[in-house]
Amino acid sequence: MRKSPKRRLGALFFGLLTGFLTLTGITLAASVPADTSAYTAVADSLVQRAAADVDRVTALVASGVMARAQLEQAQERQADAQDQALLARILYANTRIEDMSDEDASSMIEAAKRRVDRQAGVVAQRQDLLVKGILAKSDLTAAQEELESRKGVYELAIQRVQLLNNLRHMAAAEEQYQRDAQAALARSVMIRFDGSGAFDPADLNKIRARYEKHFGATLPISALGQTLVHQAMGLDHRNRVDVALNPDSAEGVWLRSLLQHLNIPYLAFRAAVPGAATAPHIHIGTGSSRLKIAALPRDHA
Repeated sequence: MRKSPKRRLGALFFGLLTGFLTLTGITLAASVPADTSAYTAVADSLVQRAAADVDRVTALVASGVMARAQLEQAQERQADAQDQALLARILYANTRIEDMSDEDASSMIEAAKRRVDRQAGVVAQRQDLLVKGILAKSDLTAAQEELESRKGVYELAIQRVQLLNNLRHMAAAEEQYQRDAQAALARSVMIRFDGSGAFDPADLNKIRARYEKHFGATLPISALGQTLVHQAMGLDHRNRVDVALNPDSAEGVWLRSLLQHLNIPYLAFRAAVPGAATAPHIHIGTGSSRLKIAALPRDHA
């Protein structure tokens, strides 16, 4: 069975934690727990240990037992542990992607990039030592593998922010329709189906199951109920669902047909709205509050 993106992220993150913990003498079970709070707890404990190590080395440097360079190394490990804890709280968390704040998104990207840069420095140092015959090739290989893992986490962080931006673009498109007076243009980019005039969120499981059975893939939901994005834009998105599908694609046509069969209302966006960068999607449920759709065409196919 193919792992979900979040499960794959969990496995990757767990691998990074396990490697770090091995160096510090801590061991974990080989499986990835379902409760992601375990990651945060372990990451926070690493921050505490790193801080204690900085205090210990600081005292030894002050007494002349250790060199200043060793304190700088301990401080570097502390900064790395802090960035890892930040990623545990934001990148690999149960928080919905649509509820991520701009500050969290920026912090996540910056932390992941710093960890890549630090490890790139480690690899460069070990390459130099290998050339001088001071270091074994296996030590360089381990550092290079760690660098690739960190690059993978950095790419995942970038992808997550891109998904967040796409969601905001979708919400921006809905808000734009409130101000859009060009009904002819609206007819060409949006489809409206009134159905029963109401959507019961309990029907979502039925829709998901049918979609997965038909396409062998998970229904690509981009917004489930009210989100911080919709809240900030003054849109009531409760009891509504956004699905990241082009309504004219095979999957989009199938989903619209199913919704019509079930008599469930929806709004299908075919393209961007002038002045708002967005992507096509299908909005299940009645239009969000403040969304003016009275003049738009109705699809009763």
